[in-house]
Amino acid sequence: MSDDRPAVMTIAGLDPGCGAGLIADVEAIGACGGSPRAVCAALTAQGREVMGAYPVEASILEQQTRSVGEVAAVKIGMLGSEAVVERVVFMVMDGAIPAPVVDPVRHASTGMMLMENQAGERLKKSLLPRAAAVTPNLDEAAWLTGVEDVLTVSQMEDAARALVDAGVGLAVITGGHLPGAPLIDVAMAAGDDAPWQLMRRRVEGSARGTGCRFSSALATFLALELEPRAAVERAGEYVASYVAMSR
Repeated sequence: MSDDRPAVMTIAGLDPGCGAGLIADVEAIGACGGSPRAVCAALTAQGREVMGAYPVEASILEQQTRSVGEVAAVKIGMLGSEAVVERVVFMVMDGAIPAPVVDPVRHASTGMMLMENQAGERLKKSLLPRAAAVTPNLDEAAWLTGVEDVLTVSQMEDAARALVDAGVGLAVITGGHLPGAPLIDVAMAAGDDAPWQLMRRRVEGSARGTGCRFSSALATFLALELEPRAAVERAGEYVASYVAMSR
């Protein structure tokens, strides 16, 4: 039987607890209509807490990636080391993978760092300008743009502008850490005159990996050739439904 679903690759860390990372990405891609492909960029030991994180060798990551073949979209999650970030940048420049959707995973929800400082700087300088999209939360948006805080919708709009100015094709600042309901995401695509706000239902719950799933869903909907606004809306709807079912 032929599979007409677009192939969507995730390059991310493996969470043995399956709450986040590679396995969450694969689930999201499949649920949103894509045919998942998975490349392990790092091994972790984690459940509700992270006990260790270990990036794979850059050459192994490249071998995994090239073995998959052509894909319609790529989502980038935890990369960990500078060498791994550099290898991903090389493969984008080489045309081995398309411009990715980047979920800038810097630390776990418990606070443990998952990315070396040098890797973070390389991601900002070399990968972001080549990204089809980036999906930071408020803390990640402040880190990527170099400002002290992103705590309001207005500051989210400023961050989205800054990321598009830096070369990102589509910047989506997710608003899950803002108080109140409904939840507000702010997005801006290259060529837009101004950022736009998207409201989605806030669902309370303890589900992990919502950022992983959002970026994977966005990559999948873009691979399905939805327009950016529709792709962001659908990704938000998927995450809200996932959280509701996980309660």
